[in-house]
Formats: sequence, structure tokens, C-alpha cells
Amino acid sequence: MIEIFNLQKVYNSKIVLDIPSLHIKRGEVAGLVGNNGQGKSTLLKLILDLIKPSKGQAFLNRKNVREYEGWKEFTGSYLDESYLISYLKVEEYFDFIAFLNEVDNQTLKIRLSL
Repeated sequence: MIEIFNLQKVYNSKIVLDIPSLHIKRGEVAGLVGNNGQGKSTLLKLILDLIKPSKGQAFLNRKNVREYEGWKEFTGSYLDESYLISYLKVEEYFDFIAFLNEVDNQTLKIRLSL
């Protein structure tokens, strides 16, 4: 279940996302439709706690994503490569990819030294 309450994101005093209330129940399917720059990616980043909201809260299965990390165990997403590259430092990106592929730190260090 996804619940949003008064979720807002502001950049440079411009409100780019403002959702008073949204409830998507378990088993329901929802789609985001809109032109570029309409807030679709911003909404997903807020729900996944990748960016901090200016105001409001997002919940996954009644767990506040800003206060509880257990929701990550039952949530999956696909982030396009360009977003990950701009969001993470180089070392963090390699650590993330290594983690996804179950590559231990020692093996990662060896592979990066080649």
C-alpha cells in the first residue's frame, strides 16, 4: 500500500510537486502519466526516500519511508542509469553495483585496480 499525505517538493522557491493525498491499496495498479518535467520521477524519488520532501510524508505499507528502512525489503524499483550516476559518487555507484551482483569488497577492490 502506498499512502501520501501533503507531499510537496520545492526547488528554488518553485513548487515542483504538490500532492495533498494519494492512496494506492494493495493489489491496485496505478500509472503516472504526464509530460517531461511534470513531477513523475520526483514523486518516485520521494516515495523511495532518495530525495527529501519539502513538506509531507510518504508511507509504504504504513511505514514512513523517512523513519523506517524495513520497507526496502518488500519494495523494488528500476532507476535509469543516468539518475544513479548523478545521484551517487563514483565509489558509491561501484559499491551499489557490487552489492547487487553479490561481489564482496575484496573482489571489487581487485577488479577496480585493473
